Amino acid sequence: MKKIVLSNPNEFRLEISPPPGIEADELLIKVAYCAICATDIRILEGKKTKGVSYPRVVGHEISGTIYEVGNQVTLFRPGDRVSVAPIIACGHCRNCLCGRENLCLNRSTIGYDIDGGFAGYIRIPAVAATKKNIFVIPRHLSFKEAALIEPLACCLNGNNKADIGQGDHVLIVGAGTIGQFHVLLSKLRGANFVVVSDLLEYRRAKALTTGADRAINPAVENILDVAQKNGVDGFNKIIFACAATSEINNLVNCCAKGGTVVLFSGFPDRGLGNIDLNALHYKEIQLAGSSGYTQKNYADAFSLVSDGKIDVKPFISAVYTIDDFVDAYQKQKSGSEFKILIKS
Repeated sequence: MKKIVLSNPNEFRLEISPPPGIEADELLIKVAYCAICATDIRILEGKKTKGVSYPRVVGHEISGTIYEVGNQVTLFRPGDRVSVAPIIACGHCRNCLCGRENLCLNRSTIGYDIDGGFAGYIRIPAVAATKKNIFVIPRHLSFKEAALIEPLACCLNGNNKADIGQGDHVLIVGAGTIGQFHVLLSKLRGANFVVVSDLLEYRRAKALTTGADRAINPAVENILDVAQKNGVDGFNKIIFACAATSEINNLVNCCAKGGTVVLFSGFPDRGLGNIDLNALHYKEIQLAGSSGYTQKNYADAFSLVSDGKIDVKPFISAVYTIDDFVDAYQKQKSGSEFKILIKS
């Protein structure tokens, strides 16, 4: 099989090897597609190293077909079409026990410390060969759509942290695929007024077709002015889906009294930014982080896509073969596309 192997930060190349062998309690999946995530790019470039071991096959937004089943596995069979939830939680630490598997104290993750989806085949260890990590997809759902369930699950986590609901005024900063998913989820939950802020015109245009009420260029329009022109003192729910730490304080100032700001994206370096603490205090603003997804988030995202309530197809920009991975990586990194899929 062909695979992209990351030996050290910024050192990755195409290699050929036999498919991995499996034990009696494991699965072997033939990868159909693996989407490139912004986190993958950070891992490849050494900007994210926590939890990552080397050498490693990266890639965690995966769909495929079960190719081989260990003789002790009873839940799946060869030929099952599946999506893969990459976070492998222990199930017994304090965070797992309260339903926050994304914060598992003993977690491992496919594409981080277990070989991931930029390969022809992927071995699923026994601890993940369960219905918590492997979801059999219905025939009407394509492999391409199934590969985008994981990022939608992450967005569900962020939407839950913001507690977006009926009548909310929502600001989403950043209109890449993640920002677009947040628009879809916010509208699905009954948000009354959704504004997207992004510097790139093609992303703003897409957000309007996705369901945003306004899409603004922050270099031209003042975000707070937009809120006040629509009869509110600010946005009561803000999701920060980009990595520009310089904008965080501006977002706090744009947040309405009693509102919530969710930091969804990972940040470069230590992610230091200036925040007006008095604004948090006097306006009683809640500041929350959002990282990964819980098992319930993934199951809910799976249902939203398979039931047709969320359509992820419009955000698939291109498909590249694994032979052209470097070109795909450069294209995704450029910011000119939404989701690029790697076909194994």
